Amino acid sequence: MSFESAPTAWVLAAALVLYLAAVAPFLGRRAYPRLERGEISRPRYYTALSAEMWVWAAVAILVVALSPSISSADVGITEPASPAIAYGVLVWLPIGMIPVVLLLRWLANQGIMLPWHAGVSDLMARTRRERWLAAMLAVSAGVCEEVVFRGLFIALGRELGLSLTVAAVVAVAVFVLGHIYQGPVGTLMAVVTGTAFTLMYLRTGSLLAPIGLHVMVDVVALILIPQPGRAKAPVNA
Repeated sequence: MSFESAPTAWVLAAALVLYLAAVAPFLGRRAYPRLERGEISRPRYYTALSAEMWVWAAVAILVVALSPSISSADVGITEPASPAIAYGVLVWLPIGMIPVVLLLRWLANQGIMLPWHAGVSDLMARTRRERWLAAMLAVSAGVCEEVVFRGLFIALGRELGLSLTVAAVVAVAVFVLGHIYQGPVGTLMAVVTGTAFTLMYLRTGSLLAPIGLHVMVDVVALILIPQPGRAKAPVNA
């Protein structure tokens, strides 16, 4: 895809990359402390962030629509090349996660601070309404971030002449920048999960499995594990 053949697509793509690499991390580091201080409610935060992610995805889809050399299959909107792996993830991973989730719930209810709680504890849903909105956020992040960071950004890197490995690394790096507001541990978790989503995408050639895995990870982190330190206080004799 040359600039002359698709100038609008390149301008939109450059604006999206610039926003997600520089503007969004800055806004995240300003907004999350407000959530911590109670200046923004969790429902409002969930709703605003979900809406923003769908805007990212809409821009990504528009870039593909305006690009003569990038097809929907090039951004992973296609059947997986390795169906056994993709559908295995979607079917067996949730089953395998059950004992892990039960263990994490027990630890959290004992007041044990898990490593990533320091970065996302204020994002964790408390009420029924918040759980529904957090589920909306998990689905939004799973779909939109995978379409943008795995699908579009890797395809754009390839269009710019980067190797598949370099394009994937750059895409993960921009993904991680969007999570630096969660602190060092949260950022490290973003490196781990972003790399896992990317490897799964490259292995299957489809966004299906990464989206499913991403949604599951966020549902566990935001909804299924209670906020730490909520165990019952001991009764004094």
